[in-house]
Order: sequence, then C-alpha cells, then structure tokens
Amino acid sequence: MSMEILKYPHPCLKRRCRPVKRIDDELLHRVAEMFSTMYKARGVGLAAPQVGWDARL
Repeated sequence: MSMEILKYPHPCLKRRCRPVKRIDDELLHRVAEMFSTMYKARGVGLAAPQVGWDARL
C-alpha cells in the first residue's frame, strides 16, 4: 500500500517529530510501507513527516 507524500507547506512538515521509543511489528510495517512509497515515486529518500508520520527515525 502506498502512502501519500505530503508537499510543502503542509503543516505536518513544520512540526517537531517524536523519537521512536521501541521497535515493534507496527513500526517495521510502516517503514516497509515508506520504502514501497518511495520506490513507487522513484525517490531516493523519504522522511517520516513526508508521509504524515511524526516519528524521528
């Protein structure tokens, strides 16, 4: 499943992200979705806030 890539000036891109406290299956699933989204967009990098996720990875 692809995530929507947010563009500037979306408010989510201006917020400070929270650090990840533990690595679990949900986190790994979301990271896998981010990779899929990045590859489909032919990107070379993607930050969590760019997909609306306030996590500091």
